[in-house]
Formats: sequence, structure tokens, C-alpha cells
Amino acid sequence: MATVTRISALLDRSAFRATRRAAYLDTATVGPLSRTTVAAVAGALQDVAEHGSAHLDEHFAVVERSRAQAADLLGATAESYAFVRSTTAGLAQVVQGLDLEPSDSIAVPFGEFPSLAASVLGTQAGLVWVNPGAVHATTLDDYRQVVRDPRVRLVVAPWVDASYEAVDLRALADLCHDAGALLCVDLIRGAGVLPLDLEAADVDFAVTNAYKWLLAGPGLGLLYVHPRHLDRLRSLEPGWLSTVWTGDGELAWRSDVRKLEGGTPAIPLHHGLAAALDELAELGTERIGAHVRTLSGELAGRLADAGLPAPRATEREGYAAAAVCRIPVRDPGGTVRALADRGVVCGASGSSLLVALHAFSDSDDLDQLVTHLGEHLTRTRENGATP
Repeated sequence: MATVTRISALLDRSAFRATRRAAYLDTATVGPLSRTTVAAVAGALQDVAEHGSAHLDEHFAVVERSRAQAADLLGATAESYAFVRSTTAGLAQVVQGLDLEPSDSIAVPFGEFPSLAASVLGTQAGLVWVNPGAVHATTLDDYRQVVRDPRVRLVVAPWVDASYEAVDLRALADLCHDAGALLCVDLIRGAGVLPLDLEAADVDFAVTNAYKWLLAGPGLGLLYVHPRHLDRLRSLEPGWLSTVWTGDGELAWRSDVRKLEGGTPAIPLHHGLAAALDELAELGTERIGAHVRTLSGELAGRLADAGLPAPRATEREGYAAAAVCRIPVRDPGGTVRALADRGVVCGASGSSLLVALHAFSDSDDLDQLVTHLGEHLTRTRENGATP
């Protein structure tokens, strides 16, 4: 009998309570927190409780450390990154901060997360759909057709789209720039698990939150601004940190990316982000991405051996598989609930069960998924339902 190679987790699973309770395969919704990250947040709160402002300088130093860590992970320099409350807030800062004209248009793929299109509502510009009606998975040609309209000044697009496939960011940026349009990218479905270099990709703006594959919890996001656009982006949050006093007693905007950060930062969340990024940086996204690809291949083989539905394949030019396997099932919501009852936590979207992988995922997770998915689909067939 051939020996089956077991795939071990890269991160210490015992450090994540969620992975001790279940086969946790739902980072596409929320990434679990390690005990180190939780302790960092709690420690910052405890320090303020006990010492008040005594260590404020040290806390602000952690803010800057987390900025540098994010830059190392995502590419470009720390001076290109501002902190925001969420991906939604970052999108609004870009779309509304550019002060586009009523004659301008902003292109957004149809059927993507609502915040991409909602960011346009606070502007004078018009909204144009890429791939209207989403009759097929959006392609690079869909983007190319839209930006041929000279009124399209900005494209707001996901790096990993609703099909959980990652677009070639450099190819997308080039076709936007060739047509005279800027590109703002939502990174949230890939940041922390897929290799990325924003500077090399030449995107104009990018946003993400920390609560998915960055494993740092909600409430803190990142906004990347290419240096060539910093001067043209108006801050939507003027405050004591985004301004400076001039020599003649006037209040003026800061000249660096911190002009986009108006108020006191969420210091405990920065401690958590710094701790989470330390753990990811120790592995590197190249290694994490390779781990996820290996697990995805094992899952496909295990499903085939068990006679279960195969994950949907990537077929679009310029797109590649990300960190989520999409398994077609008739009742995704019911399947998610049935699996959760048996200690397997997954997500669902459209007609697919979503299996989201990360550095803490291992072969044991796949064992539980394949076993309980097979049992559930068998039961539904026996009960007269179509799985």
C-alpha cells in the first residue's frame, strides 16, 4: 500500500482556539486569532488600565512598527501606507478623495462586495458596471472594454474576486493605465496568504482589512497610496494627526501619507496587528501560498477518491487560484449548517461550499471535511433530497 504523505500546519494549531474546537475552514469570512495576537491586544489595554498615558510613546512606536510590517508583507515602503478603520473606509477615502467630476465615471465589477460600488455614492462621478449582470466570471477583456470609454477615470476592483480567483494585478494595472484610468484594488481576500508586491504591480491604490487572512481581527485596515498620487488625494478625516502647525501659526496638511489619519489610532488593535504580522512574516507568503496550493491539490484528490463533487477549476486567462476551494453543492447553506454540527466550519457563496485554507490548515482538517461532507450528501440522497 502506498504511503500517503500527511500535510502539517505551518502555524502552531494549538495557538488558535478556533482550530482546537473544529476543523476551521472559514477564513474567507473571519480569520481566527492566535493566543499571541489576543494577548497583545489584551496587554495593551491592561497597560493603559494600569499606567494611563505613561507608555504612550511606546504604543505609538507599535503603530509605526505595524505600518512597516504591513509594507514588508504587501510590498512598497511604509511611507505608502495609511491606516483606516476598514476596507470600506479605505475605498471611500480613495473614491471620494480624488474629487472626480460629474462627467467622470468609476468602473466596478457587477456582483462584487457592495462596498466597492457603494463608495461611488459619495461622489459626483457616475457608476459604470464591468460585466453588467455578471453573466459570466469577469475577465480582463471585460475590464478592457469598459476602460475604452475615456470618461472612466477610475477602476475599483477586487484582487481576488467573487469566484475566489486572483487577477494578475500588473496586467490589470497596465490595461487601466494604457487607457488613462487609475486602479484601486481591494486586497482583502488575498492579503496575508498570497504573495504580493504592490510596487511591482504598479497599482495606484489598494485597501484591505486585517480580519481575514491577516489574522488580526476587525476594526483596522490598510490603505496603500502610490507616491505619485499622494498630493491629489484629499483627506476625508482632518484631525490633529493629519495636520501640522506652520511657522506662521497656520494649520496645514501633513505632506506624507499620515495626512489621511486624522485621529488617535486604535492602539490595542495595532498591537494585535503587529503580533499577527510577526507570525506571518516568519513564514512568508511564498511559503504560505505554496502550503495552500498543496492542500488544495490534496483536497481535490480526496474528493475525487470519495466520489464527491470536484472543486471548480480556474479557466480565465490572467487569473489564478487563490486560497479558497469552491465545491458545488445543491444546498450550500444547509451543507454549512450540517458540517458545523459535526465540527467542520466552512462558508458558502452562490451554489458553492467555500473551503478557505491558511497556514494553520492541515490534512486532519481535510479528513474531517471529506468524511462529514460525504456522510451529509449520502444522507440527503437517502432522504430523497438532491445534494
